[in-house]
Amino acid sequence: MERVSFPKELGLDAVIEPTVVDLVLRALPDPVALVESAVRRGRMQHRLQWATPAFSALAAIPHAGADVAELGLGPAGEVICNLLDTGAPGTADSFAACRDGASLAVRISVHPLGPSHETSPHADPPHAGPPLTGSPHAGSRRSVVVVRERSEELRAAEHLRVSEEQFRVLAEQAPIGIFRSDVGLRLGYANARCVEILGVDGAGLHGARWLDTLAPADRTRVVSALESVLEGAEAELDQVKVERPDGSARWVSIRVAPVLSRQRAGGFVGSVEDVTERRLLQQALSHDATHDRLTGLPNRSLLWEALRDQLARPEPSVAVLFVDLDDFKLVNDSFGHETGDELLLAVAERLSDAVRPHDLVTRFGGDEFVVVCTDVGDAAHAERIAHRLVDALTPVFTIAGREVSVSASMGLVLSTEAGLDPETVLRDADTALYQAKASGKARWALFDERVRQGVTTRLAMANGLRRAIEHNQLEVHYQPIVDQLSGRAAGVEALLRWHDSEFGTVSPAVFVALAEEMGIIDRLGRWVLWAACRQFARWQADLGNRAPSYVSVNLSARQLAGPGLVETVMQALESTGLAPRRLCLELTESVFMDQIEGALGQLRDLCSLGVRLAMDDFGTGYSSLSSLRRFPGEFLKIDRSFVAGLRTDPTAPAIVAAVVSLSEALGLSPVAEGVETEDDARLLQALGCRFAQGYLYARPMAAGEATAWLGGTGVGSDLPGGRGVSPRQGRREPPRGVRT
Repeated sequence: MERVSFPKELGLDAVIEPTVVDLVLRALPDPVALVESAVRRGRMQHRLQWATPAFSALAAIPHAGADVAELGLGPAGEVICNLLDTGAPGTADSFAACRDGASLAVRISVHPLGPSHETSPHADPPHAGPPLTGSPHAGSRRSVVVVRERSEELRAAEHLRVSEEQFRVLAEQAPIGIFRSDVGLRLGYANARCVEILGVDGAGLHGARWLDTLAPADRTRVVSALESVLEGAEAELDQVKVERPDGSARWVSIRVAPVLSRQRAGGFVGSVEDVTERRLLQQALSHDATHDRLTGLPNRSLLWEALRDQLARPEPSVAVLFVDLDDFKLVNDSFGHETGDELLLAVAERLSDAVRPHDLVTRFGGDEFVVVCTDVGDAAHAERIAHRLVDALTPVFTIAGREVSVSASMGLVLSTEAGLDPETVLRDADTALYQAKASGKARWALFDERVRQGVTTRLAMANGLRRAIEHNQLEVHYQPIVDQLSGRAAGVEALLRWHDSEFGTVSPAVFVALAEEMGIIDRLGRWVLWAACRQFARWQADLGNRAPSYVSVNLSARQLAGPGLVETVMQALESTGLAPRRLCLELTESVFMDQIEGALGQLRDLCSLGVRLAMDDFGTGYSSLSSLRRFPGEFLKIDRSFVAGLRTDPTAPAIVAAVVSLSEALGLSPVAEGVETEDDARLLQALGCRFAQGYLYARPMAAGEATAWLGGTGVGSDLPGGRGVSPRQGRREPPRGVRT
């Protein structure tokens, strides 16, 4: 660059330039002095030639031309003299003794001015000139001495040292990894936690080698983010995979900020947090949100998503099977929920093994599963899948050393039309399942319009049954149980009837099964019990000794399994004022055998109240003699199929005679059902069966008609005999419960 020179006005240089220089020097904040060094009397002396006010304030100047050693600067004075002795430029740190007695940290710089003036080294110097100014003596040299205070610098350095020490302590104790780069991508520091997370020793992190611990798929995005940090931005990266030298993997979250120097990023500081456990937890929560916790199968959420994807295809060909285990509640009630859970696990495994790997088996809830099979082109293919699933559940399950059998009913839908939604398909599959359940167990039903119509009708009937219970639109009919010796009614059986304005007279076989499916059989049973007790109380009041001895009401399996049976019976008796011995509760042989362990306690409690018990439909179940001995009842009702056989089967009389003898041996009174002819009645009497019930005596009658029938028979309410008495001696007659 060309040097710019300013024109000078003649005659002013000698006046202006020294004055300006003097003003500038005097304005300097640092102490500055001009020192002349020369050998005098064989010794090097350093005399002060000129000083700024700041230097005068620092040193105690005793007189003009004072030697530096006489300025009272303490160690700093010695350092100045040593530097001046060399005759070369130099810098040194020291402490200056101030005039006020304090000690001040200083940095001393000596700058010689030009060459020495020649003189004999042994000549004495001329007499000193003006105190702080003057020309150099021959053989001397001049130097500028600058004394700069270092207190702020030292304080800043100490602050920096303390800060760095605090950072180091905090970083080493931090639960997350901390690292720092002084330049570029090269690490200059990493704390112990950072080393632990990355799984390498400190040497393995030197320079840019730490990037080698990152998975290749993540390394590129980390480097890209760090390059933006070096340009002054901040970065945060989540779910970065670290591949450790030992083969293990961790996932980390990295946050980085730039280290700015003069507004430019020269490096960065960052943190690395191990988020592996959080990631695993999130994955577990995500899995739990879409999978059943017990079986591990996909749940409704994933089912819905899979169905939506399949149905969205231009030409879907998907079969959906709604699977419901038959009588699963009986397994829970009999063996406990733990066994039930183990059975569900085993069922899930068998269903999964019975379909192709790409098909989907889901748990819909409870004992319900939904299977989704793709690429199913026709109904025959779909039915083959259903058959395979039924077969898969046929073999006996072994749960905790116990053999458990279970079957399943299935509703099957084949979707080959575009535009359907998951809700519609699942509803149709459920509708088909409903039809399969109504037709029996261990079978499937393929959805079509006929199935839809049948289920729609059944649902409407179910709603009608609910309304009938709520508004007392049901009716109880009564059928006498006759003492064949006296011709009088020993008791009556309460039989439920339902006539609906829309469906007409509905068969008990239909609406009772419907009530069981709907889960309202308990409500229905309570309704019959209260109605029968109220009517029998009226007969006692109106008919006196012509009223029968008992009213018999049937119990369902669900009522017997429920915990509130005894309380329900007590409430009905207390509310109607009926004596417990006027009520007989009937349960079928199969219900007793299925629930013998759980039911015995409640049955004995009922007997202790005085309520009588009867085993209905005997001969249709599989009871053993040991089980029959545990039955705490009074009556055994011979199934109508054996009575009907008296007219056609030569072996039937012997079977009935054996049942009569068995009942007597067990202390039970036999009652024959379905007696329709005089021949039946005479043969039963000959076989020793005193009590009978059937169309020969009376059909089931409404309460008013039954009242008239009972009033015209002259029935006595007390019959001779009691439990265990031979029919020829006279027995108390068994009332029969509601046969619905």
